[in-house]
Amino acid sequence: MNNLIETLLFSENIVKINHYDISQERNIILTNKAIYNFKKTNLKRRIDFLSIKGVTISKLTDEFVVHCRDSEHDYDYISPRRKKIIEIIDRQIKLISNISLKLSEINEKSLKNYVTLKTEKKKDPTFSRMSNVNMIDILNFIYGKKEVVEEKKQIIALKEILFVRNKEIKEVSLSDFIILHEIGKGNFSIVELVQHKTTKDYYAMKTFKKSTLLQCEQVETIIFEKKIQQTFEHPFLMSLNFCIQSTDKLYFVLPFVM
Repeated sequence: MNNLIETLLFSENIVKINHYDISQERNIILTNKAIYNFKKTNLKRRIDFLSIKGVTISKLTDEFVVHCRDSEHDYDYISPRRKKIIEIIDRQIKLISNISLKLSEINEKSLKNYVTLKTEKKKDPTFSRMSNVNMIDILNFIYGKKEVVEEKKQIIALKEILFVRNKEIKEVSLSDFIILHEIGKGNFSIVELVQHKTTKDYYAMKTFKKSTLLQCEQVETIIFEKKIQQTFEHPFLMSLNFCIQSTDKLYFVLPFVM
């Protein structure tokens, strides 16, 4: 169930600025694992998402710089769809590492002074021209304040998602279960075999990170899934036994079926 297949998420003709400050036509491709930079049909570079240090944007133009770690030098691009590109980069980095992308906003038309060159990386792989000041909230940049308010509503929705099927059990928490071992993994969750400490019954516990659900806009989907599983009792449908949560995670406790 591991997401091992590399899938295409975005493709766009884009302008790349080289170290001579000359515009070049390129094609940028984003997959679930990396950024690809093509010159026509020739692959010029592949940058794994975990190699990305952060992004700098111009407040005055559509220019943005993708900063890289280690020996990788930076990308310098111009695109009217940079917000979509940065959104995908941030989402995939968060899915892989649960860390938000660092975003710096510069009040200049050109970002050439913030691009780490190949020659500079060869001298010192740790060197980066990314500014540590002028950091901005990436959700505000991508979605705007309206979407931040909507996210807060979704957080509240997640807090109200508790459920217990057995009416004789008034309260249940994560501490009531013994986690035995992992039995599966999906794009947004892991599934573990657990045992209830009191009843000794075995269950499959599906665990979601709330931050991932919010970032990937899966809150409504999860709530809808929960409503279906708690409502129906059918031999061909998996019914929900418990829905519990901690500060940062959500747990669906389901029957364990061999």
